[in-house]
Amino acid sequence: METEAASRPRAAARPRATRFAPSHTFPTGSSPLTAGRREPTHEEISVRAYYIYLARGGASSDPLADWLRAERELRRELNQPFAATVLRGAE
Repeated sequence: METEAASRPRAAARPRATRFAPSHTFPTGSSPLTAGRREPTHEEISVRAYYIYLARGGASSDPLADWLRAERELRRELNQPFAATVLRGAE
């Protein structure tokens, strides 16, 4: 004798969330700590490094040091909060 409940098709079991499963996902290479951050492009870094070279009067120096300084400055500028950008520009 088959009961009514036994004759109904069963719904597919939903996977159970574990306490370590994220409730949402981020794009590859992103996390809550890096969301909204952007890395400077190769072209942006090379232009900034060139301006650093020119600001020094074109004196010979270490091109790698110019590149790293340009990269560091751009990362800081691109990823600072908007309010800091506005306030710094008002000085």
